[in-house]
Parts: sequence; C-alpha cells; structure tokens
Amino acid sequence: MNHIIRRFKLTARWVWPLGLFLIFSFIFLTSYLVGKSNITDEGFKLWFSGLASALGLTYFLQKKFFEEDRLFLQLFESYNKRFYEISDELEQLPKDSDSSMALAPVVHKYFDLCIEEYQLYQRGLIPKKVWLYWVKGMKYLVNKKPQLKAYWETMEKEKLCFELTWEYIDKESKKASSTHSDQ
Repeated sequence: MNHIIRRFKLTARWVWPLGLFLIFSFIFLTSYLVGKSNITDEGFKLWFSGLASALGLTYFLQKKFFEEDRLFLQLFESYNKRFYEISDELEQLPKDSDSSMALAPVVHKYFDLCIEEYQLYQRGLIPKKVWLYWVKGMKYLVNKKPQLKAYWETMEKEKLCFELTWEYIDKESKKASSTHSDQ
C-alpha cells in the first residue's frame, strides 16, 4: 500500500502547483462573476494571500518529496556499499555446511543487512522494484551458501528475523521472477 501512495506522490508532484493555482483562480473568478462588481482591494488581497498560501504549501510538498528521494538514494548507496564490502567474504564461505563457519562475523553482518533492508521496505522507504531485486539476491546467495540458510533458520526459530522469514523471501522472489518475466 505504501508503494501505491508513493507512486501517486511521484506522479502528482508536478501537478500540485498548477492544480492549486487553478483552484484559487477559479474561486477568484467565480466570486468576481457572482458579485458582478469590480475587484476590490480586499478581494485582491484575499485572492493573493490564498495564492501565496497555495504556493507555500506546494513548495513545502516539493521539498518533502525531494528530501524523500534524497534519503532513498543515500540509503540505496549505503546498503549497496555495505553489501559489496562483505561480498568477497561471503563468496569465500565454503559450499559445505560446516557449522564452525555458520557463526562467521560476515554471516551476522549479512543477516543484519537483510533485516535492515526489510524494515526500510516495510516503512515504504524502498520501492517495490528495488526490494524485489534485493530479495532475489538474498535467495540466490542463501541457496548458494548453506551456512547462511542454516543461520537464517536459526534466527527464525529464535524469532529474531523480524518477520523476514525464509517463506516470505521465497514468496517475494517468486513475485520478482514473475514481474521480471512480464517485462
């Protein structure tokens, strides 16, 4: 649902100034035509203050949208950087499920990174396309490294995965695959 609202905001953000201007112009012209009188200083001041308020609100909303976009870009860059910092260590994990490697610090780092990404997605700070791309990567890597899957299952049993269960990842990665094949 957050993603639908965000998409509407992104689509509508440039319509706000024009829409608000047209609304206040309509109100002004209607009051002028209904009154059939000349525009008084009071009427002009009222119209102008309404227009200034509309423009102020528009500026505030534009600034808010800009800050949300900037925050997303910073988060995206930060999470990708963190992943690439540990990706070599993840690749060096042996393919067999050696339990001594299951507690390697890189496994904790990767799990924490995934949980943080999930929480940001739940708050609507990560777009669905990006989330589905990340989920496919999680599934690929966890299936490739048994230590990650064993650790993940342990975290699920301990209820430390914040609803980011393996079942959820599997379901989301199927959505990502069907979305990708539709394009």
